[in-house]
Amino acid sequence: MKIAVSCTQDQVAPSLGMTAALAIFEVENGTVRRTVHRVCADPSPQALAAKLLDDEVDMILCNRISPEAGKVLTEAGIMFIAGISGAPRTVVERYLDGTLPLDGGC
Repeated sequence: MKIAVSCTQDQVAPSLGMTAALAIFEVENGTVRRTVHRVCADPSPQALAAKLLDDEVDMILCNRISPEAGKVLTEAGIMFIAGISGAPRTVVERYLDGTLPLDGGC
């Protein structure tokens, strides 16, 4: 499984439309095995979905997301969880161990 986190510097981006980079975490047996970082020159929903599909990402964790972006991701078959804040690796690890508050991050 691959989980992406929309980032601005070292935190989850305030909005998916403000994503400067993606941190992509390869997960195996509930543990992060590898992390790859990608720059997002074009944070439009279509470009972001294409980048996620190219990297074979299954899910993205983000903060705010527009209805249009949600629709584009859903149509591309990419799950998303919004309302997340914090450091990317921390939110992924908390998601994996079931302690990520899904109503405002950590």
